[in-house]
Amino acid sequence: MREAQRIRYVVYAKVGPEMVPQGETPDETSALAAARRLLSGGRTSDVRVDRSFVDPVQNRMVNVPVFEEAAPAAPAPRKRSSPVPMIATLVGLALAAGTATYWLTKAAL
Repeated sequence: MREAQRIRYVVYAKVGPEMVPQGETPDETSALAAARRLLSGGRTSDVRVDRSFVDPVQNRMVNVPVFEEAAPAAPAPRKRSSPVPMIATLVGLALAAGTATYWLTKAAL
């Protein structure tokens, strides 16, 4: 009779540039909960849960990703625009209006 497969779930967290195993469990629900706890704790930016088992036909270890999630990226800081172009535009409009008023008033006299 064929023996039952031993399935384990490995939780990985991103530490620096690479994913590092943080623990393993035979229960998928607890592995997913642990991954979400790691992500919400703010200590890591990415988590992954892999299902690992031995393929009896090929007699090799198989790792299948069952969950991957990244923390939401922080919004980019809003770029403040300089008030200089707006002030220059207002000064230019005031000069144009003043000049037009001068010439219209001079022509009317």
